[in-house]
Amino acid sequence: MHILIFSDQHVESLGGAQTSILLQRKYLQRAGHLVTVCQPRSFKPGVVNRSRQGVGSDAAHAGDNVQAAARGGSALAASSAVTELNTPAIPVTPDREYSLTLPTGLVQRWLDRHTEKLPPIDLVLVQADFAQALIGYRFARRHRLPVVHTTHTNIGESFRSNTGRIAPLLLRGFLLLQRHRLGGRRSRLKDPEFAIYDEYARRAAAVVTPSLHFQELLRKAGVSTGYAAAEFVHAITGVDDDLVDPVAAAGGAADATVPAGAAVRRDPTRIVWSGRMSPEKRLLPFIEALRLLATGGAEFNAEIYGEGAEKDAAITAVKAAGLDDRVRFCGRVSYPEMLAAQRHSGVLAQTSIGFETQGMTVYESLTLGTVVAVSDPNIYAEVASAADTADFLVAVADRTPQSLARALRQALQLARAASIGGGEAGAAGEGGSAPAPHRQFLQSTQTAKLLDVYSRVLRVTGRR
Repeated sequence: MHILIFSDQHVESLGGAQTSILLQRKYLQRAGHLVTVCQPRSFKPGVVNRSRQGVGSDAAHAGDNVQAAARGGSALAASSAVTELNTPAIPVTPDREYSLTLPTGLVQRWLDRHTEKLPPIDLVLVQADFAQALIGYRFARRHRLPVVHTTHTNIGESFRSNTGRIAPLLLRGFLLLQRHRLGGRRSRLKDPEFAIYDEYARRAAAVVTPSLHFQELLRKAGVSTGYAAAEFVHAITGVDDDLVDPVAAAGGAADATVPAGAAVRRDPTRIVWSGRMSPEKRLLPFIEALRLLATGGAEFNAEIYGEGAEKDAAITAVKAAGLDDRVRFCGRVSYPEMLAAQRHSGVLAQTSIGFETQGMTVYESLTLGTVVAVSDPNIYAEVASAADTADFLVAVADRTPQSLARALRQALQLARAASIGGGEAGAAGEGGSAPAPHRQFLQSTQTAKLLDVYSRVLRVTGRR
């Protein structure tokens, strides 16, 4: 089948949704399907905007895609049948990381002209929640195509974290814009936050949520789907199968800097943090927890990966806490490098609360055998129910830095005990064994599940 994916941001920008789309594209193509990504034009230096590259064009352009985008970005993009539609856009952040396409009639006509040059499209996947979602639904309606919507964003928390007191006004404003662009009101929900989801869901053949806890949140709020046979589907963003084995076997040598078969070397005293440096990710409370750990005499070092608005404040906080010799800012790295960093570390710190629709780094670290201190109780409850994860998880009791520091201390003890005992969670020093991957967390497993969903949608909507 030919699948058209709509993304709010260019897939080579920073973000978990972008990593998810790249992984899905890779494994859908591996299964023999053509995938086109419609995304805003990027203004980030070094990114090549290809209006169209058809089937078999990757040989000449794969290198263009391998940019150092945080958390995976672009190393995943070097795959067959790379097809991208980069809609006219404007940059919206000072660093030009993110851009915006306005959902206008001009853009719709631009999209129609460019899709005419492609093979017939069978299915629209809306992996967006804002402007590109509006564009995607309008495109699907004009061309009478079924939509499967993946809810990557916790819309309410995103607005509240970034706009404060005016969040309710902005949510209502976006809901009005959404209804105007999509042709009227279908949802009867009163809360604008969930009415936005409901307006999308009532136009979709299926809604995919990356976690059961987020799916339950939507269900309890009254969000439903529009087709009689429609469904909610749970499918996480998986971990790239191709990288798990090389990372585990070569101690994180996804870039072949460590020979395959070499002993895994994990530092059980290292804590790693990864993400966008913005308030909802709670980087500053993490640094305060590190200060408390140091005050309490804990042996540790920390690596912080990512970029964002709070980077300067984070650097200042580290210096003020006297942690310069313990904490290293590593900036933006590729997806393989991020997995390698997790594999080499004793502990991953997951610090956001109530924001994540999934919590990708938790699944990645569990797959690689790294102990995780989990701040979000919903993520903890969901992951703890999976088999063979108990020895790798520590729950953070509440939002305070003191509780986070206690959990990190316990996680460090688990990692050190495992390394001394030769267990998987530590796997430090010579001869450490790598963990067996949790197969339910691999992207191949998730793609197989989604392909079943897509096939059912095409049958129900009369496309097959």
